[in-house]
Amino acid sequence: MKEFDKALKHAKLALSFNTRDIHAYTCLGSVYFSKGEIDQALEYFQKTLSINPNDITTLQLKAKALGSKKQFVEATVLYKRILELEENNSEANMGLAAVYINLERDKDAIPLLEKAVKIDPEDLQARQLLANSYVANNRFEESIPELNFILSRSFEPDVALSLVTVYFVLGKTEEGFKLIDSVKSAKYAVTEERVENSKICSELVSLASELHRGGHDVVVVNRLIAKALLFDKNSREAYELREKLRGNPTRS
Repeated sequence: MKEFDKALKHAKLALSFNTRDIHAYTCLGSVYFSKGEIDQALEYFQKTLSINPNDITTLQLKAKALGSKKQFVEATVLYKRILELEENNSEANMGLAAVYINLERDKDAIPLLEKAVKIDPEDLQARQLLANSYVANNRFEESIPELNFILSRSFEPDVALSLVTVYFVLGKTEEGFKLIDSVKSAKYAVTEERVENSKICSELVSLASELHRGGHDVVVVNRLIAKALLFDKNSREAYELREKLRGNPTRS
């Protein structure tokens, strides 16, 4: 809080000397945005833009602030304005894509995310959003390279499990089981904590349940349950699903 107060003091002092200091207005807006005082932040961002309508930094900050208030239509206008000024602005491509995703327009988000990844191949957030959008549009094969790239940079269980799901949807069961084993054995995955293990187990059981409802091979479903129990041998939901399969298998 002391840092915020110091920034506010300096910005207000700057404005006492120059009431058209756009950097001071943007600084004030940023501080209020960081404090969660969005309406106040928007007022200061607008003061900057009334002086310089093409200030890209402030346009981006205002778009983010509007997005945080779920004013997606207004945020869309600003992101499009940024892209008119700077076509290869990765942050704006990402921001507009995120707005489209919130508006359930994943299909429109895909080209923006593809461009963001092309501009910055190491942007893992853009790749994650792109993979999610591919999946939402049933473009499962295209999500695989994106998820694999993320895993090559940082082996996160959540990302690995997303890829496991894609593999099973595509019928690539052996790839899916192999990846599950990687999650279990990865020294850098946070799988030694019970909470994380339980979460992974639960997600695998949910996947097994979906496969069962979809009429998938009961042998594969049982094998998936067994993998889930490696993460949490006391999982009640795993044992319940196993008993359900014994009483009502889909096919053998």
